[in-house]
Amino acid sequence: MAKVYLLDYNYSPRDGCRGTDLPTSSIRSPILAGWIENFGPSVRFAESLQKVFIALLARLSGKNATILTLPAGYSSDHRTLRAAAAAGEFELVEMPIDGSGHLDLQFMQNLPCPPALVSIPFADPATGLIMPLADVFGLASSFPEAFVHIDITAAIGNAEFEGSVFSADLITLSAGATGSHSEESKILILPGNSRLARSVCAISDPCSPSSAVSDQRFDKASLLHRHRLRTAFEDNLLSRIPAAKILFAGVQRLFNTTAISIYGINAESLTAILERRGVRAVALSLCARTPQPPYPFFGAAGIPFADTIGAVHLSFGFDVTTAELDAAAAIIADCTASLRKSGIQ
Repeated sequence: MAKVYLLDYNYSPRDGCRGTDLPTSSIRSPILAGWIENFGPSVRFAESLQKVFIALLARLSGKNATILTLPAGYSSDHRTLRAAAAAGEFELVEMPIDGSGHLDLQFMQNLPCPPALVSIPFADPATGLIMPLADVFGLASSFPEAFVHIDITAAIGNAEFEGSVFSADLITLSAGATGSHSEESKILILPGNSRLARSVCAISDPCSPSSAVSDQRFDKASLLHRHRLRTAFEDNLLSRIPAAKILFAGVQRLFNTTAISIYGINAESLTAILERRGVRAVALSLCARTPQPPYPFFGAAGIPFADTIGAVHLSFGFDVTTAELDAAAAIIADCTASLRKSGIQ
């Protein structure tokens, strides 16, 4: 049987970029060239995201000390933002969202003071949930001095981008670790008339991604194709696995990402045996995240604790086939049945 490419990131081994103009060979920027042509932003490269945040916060010196973010995205980005905020003595506030993926309106109305920076991911990579960008830009418009930063790493090739994204002051895209740096480097996209151009250019290098893009297609048709693949895959899982549910099924999500709750099994046990069968998954159960706080979206959506125990993340690369997804669904169903039969929790 062909290996099943279900990854805990959004990229398969064949999705790497092939150019040599960039400081790293692991940059995942397959559609940046199209963005440059359509929006004309300046593109830079920075080896340290923390230096980027420190540069942004230096611009905010003497302004309000509140930074708003969301309880989503990559944990490495959260740690970096938190460290930069602490170094500059800024208060970092996580904005709550509800089960439909919108900002908590009561929270927005009761902000103690205007924010100086709003920094959010485009989407949460674990659940696939796309963040409430319209709400965020609406909030930012009420505080015109606040800078807006969006990280789009999880959404590359797996979501449609609204033009409003490019009204942010800074957009970032992870480029993997380079050299002696264990921290992910970043592609920095400065939309036209960005207020942060001077600060960002001082701590970054010019970047020319047009010759470093993959040969993958990322047009409307390819996005819809991945959406159809995910829908068929989820329908296949639900038809094969009793007492399973797709989390956030009615909310806008990344086209290649599924978060599924399977009642009666332990997510960590399931991911372990799936790995041996060639299917890679990530446990989202609360126990798998200990000693971290409970996964924020579960509480926001009112998902019962019993449903979180068997919650797993699955995503697929750009080159996955229907046959591979069908095979993966069969393997997941078989492993689930084996766990239930054995009584392993």
